[in-house]
Amino acid sequence: PDPVTKIVWDNYACVSIKTAEALKLKEGDLVEVKVGSKKITIPAHIQPGLHNEVVAIAVGYGRTGAGKVGNGIGVDAFPLSTVQGDTVVFSGLPVEIS
Repeated sequence: PDPVTKIVWDNYACVSIKTAEALKLKEGDLVEVKVGSKKITIPAHIQPGLHNEVVAIAVGYGRTGAGKVGNGIGVDAFPLSTVQGDTVVFSGLPVEIS
């Protein structure tokens, strides 16, 4: 399990309590997370203490070649990243969530 959320075998979009209230989200609701023209749909997790302007998503899920135990677990969040020069950027990107 994740050491903070205790969620197992899935990734999710962490949002603050205030952000969840503003978007009328409940735990586990599916949200669309968009960075530029790239988007994914992922379950929401309401995380107390998270900054109100942050959406946090773990990468490393959504595998297609891991076999029957690992395939289809979670959502591949790598498409939301961007490349600047020779660096892959995962944070500090403008995000829309709905």
